[in-house]
Amino acid sequence: MEEYLTLTGASNGLRRIAFPLINFEDLVIDGSGSTFIMHGMMLPFEVQECKNISIRNINIRFVSSVWGEGTVTEVNKDGSFFTIETNRGDSLEVSNGALSIKNGGENLPVEIVGWLRPGTSGNCSFSPSSIESSGIISVKPLSHGNFWIEVRGNKLPRKGWKLVWESDSERLEGKISPAFHLSGSDGVRLSNISIAHAPGKVIVAEQSGNVMLDRLNVLPDSVVGRKLSVLTDGVHFIGCQKKIVISNCKFSGIMGDAVSVSGLTLKIIKRITNNVVGVRPVNEKQWGSQFAQVGDTIRFIDTKKSSLCCERVVTRIRDLNEQYQEFWFDRAFPETVREGTLLSNISRQPEVVLRGNRFSNIIGNGINLQTSGKIIVEGNIIRSGRHDINLGGEFASAFQPIMLDQVFIKNNTFRRCSTGKANDALIMIGPIISDTPADTTYFHKDVTIEGNTFYNEGKSILAAVATSGLVVRQNTVFNPASAKMTNSLIRLQRCKKVGIVGNRYLDKQEARLQVEQVSDLLFFDNEGIKAP
Repeated sequence: MEEYLTLTGASNGLRRIAFPLINFEDLVIDGSGSTFIMHGMMLPFEVQECKNISIRNINIRFVSSVWGEGTVTEVNKDGSFFTIETNRGDSLEVSNGALSIKNGGENLPVEIVGWLRPGTSGNCSFSPSSIESSGIISVKPLSHGNFWIEVRGNKLPRKGWKLVWESDSERLEGKISPAFHLSGSDGVRLSNISIAHAPGKVIVAEQSGNVMLDRLNVLPDSVVGRKLSVLTDGVHFIGCQKKIVISNCKFSGIMGDAVSVSGLTLKIIKRITNNVVGVRPVNEKQWGSQFAQVGDTIRFIDTKKSSLCCERVVTRIRDLNEQYQEFWFDRAFPETVREGTLLSNISRQPEVVLRGNRFSNIIGNGINLQTSGKIIVEGNIIRSGRHDINLGGEFASAFQPIMLDQVFIKNNTFRRCSTGKANDALIMIGPIISDTPADTTYFHKDVTIEGNTFYNEGKSILAAVATSGLVVRQNTVFNPASAKMTNSLIRLQRCKKVGIVGNRYLDKQEARLQVEQVSDLLFFDNEGIKAP
């Protein structure tokens, strides 16, 4: 079946669907361990306007994709060339002296994304490639799946590194799909499912509620020796509501964020009347996606001051096209609501529970949660290259003005995936703002970080901004002897009612705190941490 889909995070377009589940209710699909092998551009499962759906005990493996890896087998510094060995199923070849893949009988160019560098403990760090198309002098095929690449200057990799490549063609954007797409559904349970080498995201759930993922395995394809399982984000929930539960899952080798929960954000293009505005999605990847329904409560936020303008209820919606809508509200706006003001739907802020999951070799964020619903992150093992847990809005890049309320991060184990140059805290509580606002608005409240174990590498374990009611209690931090603690263990900015109690920092060197504009700070019974 083919259907035109507006798919958040990807280009809208006509998708080929293997299993179209549309308007189903009380349905169970049990694969009994079957493996579904997907060839070409395919959306395996489209779950649209469904209720009480259970899909379990299946494996999905994508044979061909738009990205792949190649292991560096030889490096010749004198000749400025290296050789790579790729998987034969990737259909990588040479066309007009450049790497390409064949899709639909057409050769599409390939871009070198970067390098995966294996570590001593089995984890990998990622480095973006400095080899542009102009930097490659020549590419020649060797035996099938092996290539000789000559480059300019000192851009040579090391033997054993993994070259990561992807198709550099806009023609494929409207065809790349996740393994599962959930849209407008309620009560979906996916259990005991394995997904390997997805061309896009693994799961995209939009405007859905009461979604449960249990024993979902997103792992590199061990059959062909890959290190990555997906080149984008893993599981992404957009504009969902009610409750999201993710338990006993394994995520490994994900280039983006393993788990992401966020909402759509609109920007006012035109203030039509005192209670009517014309709006457009901030991100073009959100064009055509449903932002709200009549009766939803919308929050208006002034990003220049990082302050709340007002809250209003939607009474009417008029869709003009995928890029532009007009909204009517129940009351007139204050003067602070003007062109450029952001809209966030606070009626679609799901409760999120992540329990007993394992995240390893995640290049982006392990867990990225932008929701005002209650958050519980408990008993997980997380190893990522950026933030292990990223909470709150990011005005500067993601345009998600979110206010946290009731967050519990308990009994987790945090590790580093790489030792990047930036001081990315293991736990980040946003918003990440380019300029500190003049007012003293506190965005987030009631955050508890308790009983966790941090294996740190000289970086901060926590950075919190604009938070009221922050408790950091009975956590243990190990710092390897090879890593000097040159950064502050905990960074707090514009926070109040903060308790740092009973934590242990197990290293000869004493750790310190960085405190800016913090009031009502309670600090006692902490081992190895210098009082502020």
